[in-house]
Amino acid sequence: MTDNIDTNNPSDGLSYGTFPITILSDGSVVVYDLAELILPVLRKLLQDDSILRKQLCVVHKPKLVTAKKVLTMQIETIKRLMISCEICERRCGVNRLNGERGFCELGETLRVGAYANLYNEGCGMGSPAFSVFAAGCSMRCDYCYRNEFLQTEQFEVMQPETLAVLLDKAAENGSTCWHFLGGNPDQSILPILTALSLTKQTLPVVWNTAFTMTPQTIQVLREVVDIWVPDIKFGNNNCAKKIAKFDNYWNIVKRNIKLIQNEKQVYVRIPKLPKHETCCQKLIKEFLKSCSLQFVENEVVTIGKASQHKR
Repeated sequence: MTDNIDTNNPSDGLSYGTFPITILSDGSVVVYDLAELILPVLRKLLQDDSILRKQLCVVHKPKLVTAKKVLTMQIETIKRLMISCEICERRCGVNRLNGERGFCELGETLRVGAYANLYNEGCGMGSPAFSVFAAGCSMRCDYCYRNEFLQTEQFEVMQPETLAVLLDKAAENGSTCWHFLGGNPDQSILPILTALSLTKQTLPVVWNTAFTMTPQTIQVLREVVDIWVPDIKFGNNNCAKKIAKFDNYWNIVKRNIKLIQNEKQVYVRIPKLPKHETCCQKLIKEFLKSCSLQFVENEVVTIGKASQHKR
């Protein structure tokens, strides 16, 4: 299948969906109000000081430099997990390699909702992070503002070969890292790893995740991910069940944090859900502090019923 994408310019031919963005004159995309406020200052600094640009990329030797040698083996591991799918803890058991779709609404292919340089995420605030928004997700959050990403079939399939070309072009054009988010990229791990195995360039890999994957998936990702950005949304199982339709959530993310807490760069994001300051946000922060991990709190625009729920 041929992708209808201009691989000569990674900022062309984007499909943005309906989430809040700002499209800059150079084709880059900025998401979230904070980045809109500080971007002019950051871009002026980057223009005036090339040393600052280099300092923003804090990964000196991407894992991918050495991981390329074992990626074939890791890809085979993921394929085995997808035969009776155990990529995430929903463990829906469908054969995604044989055309069946999991709870995430995905088979074995990657469906991309958007791709572009973002300046507010990645290796450092203000550095261009080439970001790929993968459709599909394991959660069903009432407050989700990217609901269209759950309807995966409305987005075109992107073959790994095409993604690899886009990643290489982005690296050649000055991107400081490859940033995967969504939706949730976990469910698209097979085509993403395949694309990474085909790239000629190597950049740090940033993985922005809902963090509900199984330990087997984490073990594979640890071979290639340089910067982890887990979004931890709930601090107890009850709220997660009510708002995101996910069982045993808090136990799963605590276990997963323990599995990556010794990684060099882990930056956890906590959405500031109304009425969940005590039952969720407080407990999450206490747990992360006990693990000596950094975190930031994100303001969210609640859509639907999220703010109506109480523990």
